[in-house]
Amino acid sequence: MRTFLLATTAALALATAAQAQTARPLDAFETLTPWTADASTDVSSAISEVPGHDGKAMRLSYDFNGRSGYAFAARALDLRVPENYEISFWARGEMLPNTLEIKFTDASGENVHWRQIQRFEAQGEWTRYVIKTRQILWAWGPEPDRSFRGAARIEFVVTAGQGGRGWLEIDQLELRELPPEPSVAPRPVASATSQDGTNVAARAVDDDPLTFWRTTAAGEQSLTLDLGFEREFGGLTLRWADRMAASAYRLMASSDGRDWRELASVTDGNGGTDWLRTLEASARWLRLDLLAPRDESGVVGQAGAGQRLGQSAANA
Repeated sequence: MRTFLLATTAALALATAAQAQTARPLDAFETLTPWTADASTDVSSAISEVPGHDGKAMRLSYDFNGRSGYAFAARALDLRVPENYEISFWARGEMLPNTLEIKFTDASGENVHWRQIQRFEAQGEWTRYVIKTRQILWAWGPEPDRSFRGAARIEFVVTAGQGGRGWLEIDQLELRELPPEPSVAPRPVASATSQDGTNVAARAVDDDPLTFWRTTAAGEQSLTLDLGFEREFGGLTLRWADRMAASAYRLMASSDGRDWRELASVTDGNGGTDWLRTLEASARWLRLDLLAPRDESGVVGQAGAGQRLGQSAANA
């Protein structure tokens, strides 16, 4: 029988975001009356009403006609943001990799902030995209105070990367106020499918390099961490104990502890140190599913997997 062992000697270090509050709709896209489409010279663009993620949505269709340039959809928007927040929307599309810009323009029309995503390629299925406070940056304008406090106009812009023709659908644009970021993040609360004696799940996050979590049962096992609130992180580092590595495992994330999404998976782990990148990820709960131990020839009796668990801050 093979069991799993998890030793954590690295601290859990995540960039702090906050537990989300109730979202305020900015546009449900049930009507496109406020929206207009436009484009640069020789580029075609149009908007149309389509079935959405919830109700109706807006489709921005474009054709770069072999040229560089941009196409966009825009509307007036009375937006005032709190100190800490996130802006989210659902999107899907069919497009070559291009640059997606979400632009926020003030009432003067001269000062612009934006969220710019290079090499953006929308998924074919509806996907939720989140813009964090720190991700809205100053673009240009004469205003000496470059802090973002709100906007009078919003644009969804596709700027030519590989160009081509395609479409992008947008639905459920929302603003969510977040509590102030804590100065010190709480220690994660760990739970596990099983634990061996004093080697309990909490030892996986106690910052002691000499302690570890170990299971008592064979087969698939998991370790779940409650981070205390929604937090951002850029990756996970696993340092496996000698001859005790898992060959197959996956990292799952959840914002509510019920609906889980996969951040990373490994099917041919060979021990040593594994670095799992999770760019722009955020979650309150993380779950490490250990699916199969590595077959180490010459190991007699019980075996397991030892690892160091650490999170690198996104864009730290």
